[in-house]
Amino acid sequence: MQASIIRIALAICLFAAGPAPVQAQSTPCTAAATQTDLNRCAGEAFKSADSVLNQTYKGLMGSLSPASAARLKSAQRAWIGFRNAECSFQSNGKDGGSIAPMASANCAASLTRQRSAQLAAIASCPEGEVSCPR
Repeated sequence: MQASIIRIALAICLFAAGPAPVQAQSTPCTAAATQTDLNRCAGEAFKSADSVLNQTYKGLMGSLSPASAARLKSAQRAWIGFRNAECSFQSNGKDGGSIAPMASANCAASLTRQRSAQLAAIASCPEGEVSCPR
């Protein structure tokens, strides 16, 4: 369990530094100038955030009792629905525009980073703390 917490904390620290420039593409995200490049970079940032979230979630699931794990699974599914609906709402003014994918991906990345931090805080909750799910 200690190793899982360390891995989660390391992942969050690495992620907090922000996404690394993408080398495989012709235009690194730090030099993105076209809307297509900006959309791609926003999508990559979301994929990175989602990957960290998935790792954090799996680590936490492994430390929970079966009853708590079932509740987290239900909560996570509801949270994903919320995130998708919220980002659809936040980006709806851009519907049909070339900026819409970037607006949606930026929203999803931001909310996903917040959720990762929430789950990491639960994972690092001190043993015996009565407010921590176990």
